Amino acid sequence: LVVASDLLCNIICFTPNLKIKHKILQAHSRLITDLCLIMIPDQAQITIASCSHDGYLKVWDTQNSFRPLFEYTSSKKWCFSLMYDPSTMVLTLNAEGKHFP
Repeated sequence: LVVASDLLCNIICFTPNLKIKHKILQAHSRLITDLCLIMIPDQAQITIASCSHDGYLKVWDTQNSFRPLFEYTSSKKWCFSLMYDPSTMVLTLNAEGKHFP
């Protein structure tokens, strides 16, 4: 599965032969800065984490893309980097302090 975002803040999931499989429309209110696939052992569902300049981390189920499974708003100004470790099932978020430009 290949995941990408566009300038309209949409998340698009592609099959390995690059056909559109799922779309999450207007996932964020500002530019999406990072996307991360989350694979949970013994579960068939594919979960996507996204972060944005709007200060939100959102976790999406690709089967039900109208509302996020989880939403976290940072007290920071921007969220710009995600990393998922499948061995520990830990998702980390990197954000910018609110006093920086």
